[in-house]
Amino acid sequence: MKNQKEFNALISLLEDPDDEVFKHVFEKLSSFGTNIIPNLENAWEDCFDPILQKRIEELIHRIQFESIEKEFIEWSQSEDTDLLKGALIISRYQYPDLNENEVIEKIERIKTDIWIELNDDLTALEKVKIFNHIFYNVHRFSGNSVNHLDPQNSFLNIVFDNKKGNSISLGIIYLVIAEMLELPIYGVNLPFHFILTYIDHNEQTLSLFDEDIKERVLFYINPFNKGAIFTEKEIITYMKKVNPKLSENEIDSSFFLPCNKKTIISILLNQLIQSYESLGYITKVDELQIFMDHLKPEEN
Repeated sequence: MKNQKEFNALISLLEDPDDEVFKHVFEKLSSFGTNIIPNLENAWEDCFDPILQKRIEELIHRIQFESIEKEFIEWSQSEDTDLLKGALIISRYQYPDLNENEVIEKIERIKTDIWIELNDDLTALEKVKIFNHIFYNVHRFSGNSVNHLDPQNSFLNIVFDNKKGNSISLGIIYLVIAEMLELPIYGVNLPFHFILTYIDHNEQTLSLFDEDIKERVLFYINPFNKGAIFTEKEIITYMKKVNPKLSENEIDSSFFLPCNKKTIISILLNQLIQSYESLGYITKVDELQIFMDHLKPEEN
């Protein structure tokens, strides 16, 4: 920081018992943005007052949160949303120092391993079986059925470290790789579970809102269960098993259709909110709800 004396003076004022002084100093330090974080970390290390340390921690978190929130707003307002980018922004909410390139490189390696085995003569089912073998057997990804509500299941960097995730995080990685390989696989926001679908893709581009898209669904994929392949009838059977009171009239056709990337990120956020609610982390729930609100359409 250019003016170290000013910084030191502001840090010392963080201890001021006057709420107005503290608020003013807090706002002033926050205005410097992420560039000031190394200075704050050094100040924390040189400090032995637990109250001041806690206030510095809160300040660092606020600066990081506002920076990530700004980036997420830009992502949400983009017309050409990048699914991986959206998921990595959410991961950086918990891990601000996350090296995104490391995650991207790991995805590239899996993509290359699958690409080597694919060819144009294979059927859709054969392509997915190869994909599943490389993804689940070679790279050993699996669903975390033991501790499904663990928030770590939703952060891509941790999913790569542990090789375990939930249906939405595994589904996002699966979708990102499928898009790189130009496989027509899309996310489906099924109640109680996030799944994927393989579309009969004969056009250069595919609109997720074509009237005949349901007729072009070849099969569905369960990313949580090693890419298990199933049909619409099996989905209905599963939904009735989860909710025995569910009637045929309550099973909407939209349940089986592809959803857009912003919807997928909202599912990821909702999963995290549920996870933190179960742990009683109300502050994190409130902060993640702010991200969720940015995905809501503006009212006229």
